[in-house]
Amino acid sequence: MLGRVRLKENGIMDEELPTLLEVTIRFLAKNLDVICNTDPVTHQQELKDDVVVPNEICDSTLMVVMIV
Repeated sequence: MLGRVRLKENGIMDEELPTLLEVTIRFLAKNLDVICNTDPVTHQQELKDDVVVPNEICDSTLMVVMIV
């Protein structure tokens, strides 16, 4: 899994690993069927009844889904 790479003050490249939130958002964006049901007629996805998503993950996931 690739993270962000930055140049430190001493000139050494440093890789930051993605946060748990970033990993979760990427997973959910690519696997919406895990948390959503798809309407067979309209093909719209709705959150499953037994799934509760915290606001931070929900807002960030929407931003990623709009980009993907």
